[in-house]
Amino acid sequence: MASFFFSRLRAEELTSAQILGSIIHGLCQISPDVMSAVTQILDIDDTLVSASPTRQFQDVIVPVCPLIPRHAPLVIVIDGLDDGGDDELLNILREGVPLLPHNFSIIVTSRPKPHIMRSLDGVAHVRRHPLSLVQGSENTQDVARFIHDRLRNPPFDLFSFPPTLLNHFVEHCEGLLLRAHFMLAEIEGSLNPVRALKAMIETPTGELRLHSDAVPSRRQPYARWADSRRLLGSTLAEESNGLDVTI
Repeated sequence: MASFFFSRLRAEELTSAQILGSIIHGLCQISPDVMSAVTQILDIDDTLVSASPTRQFQDVIVPVCPLIPRHAPLVIVIDGLDDGGDDELLNILREGVPLLPHNFSIIVTSRPKPHIMRSLDGVAHVRRHPLSLVQGSENTQDVARFIHDRLRNPPFDLFSFPPTLLNHFVEHCEGLLLRAHFMLAEIEGSLNPVRALKAMIETPTGELRLHSDAVPSRRQPYARWADSRRLLGSTLAEESNGLDVTI
């Protein structure tokens, strides 16, 4: 019915206040009766258009719930709650969800930040499903297959990558396909991709740079990769205890 994706890279654009707008828009697609009821509510009180999420939930969503068909499941997805969810949204998830019809399901993905766990732990309608982001042999095997397949094709097929270096590369990716993709994209234009890859792996986080003789013309793209790697490395290493899916 509705989906919303928080992103720390677009924090100013994607806020919890916009989630309710997405949900209300989804409700309007369910049936003409629901759309008519929402329109009437907003016509009577146009301040609700820019009201807080709590007011929109209480004064728009809850009143139209009796008009919502019960014959089909309705799913709302909120991804990356830890990247933008605030206390008001957490309160709605905790206190407001029981006011919705039984065929509503809200799926929330979030790293287990303490304030989120404190807010939702022990709540009767919340079910937790811990999932690991970076652990597990399947992730590592997928990354290894991706790397080996990529290196068998141009321009990497002209170079010989030592098995030890490739093993270190796979370990360095920590099960993250995106990290492998970034690193391969960076060394693709280098004069010596073997040397460039070795330099990337051996450079400590926080001091990321490439030697000019390894990649003389790729410093700007690498800077963007370094920023992304710092983001991935800091958040995923810090939160290596996994991803919580709350329903």
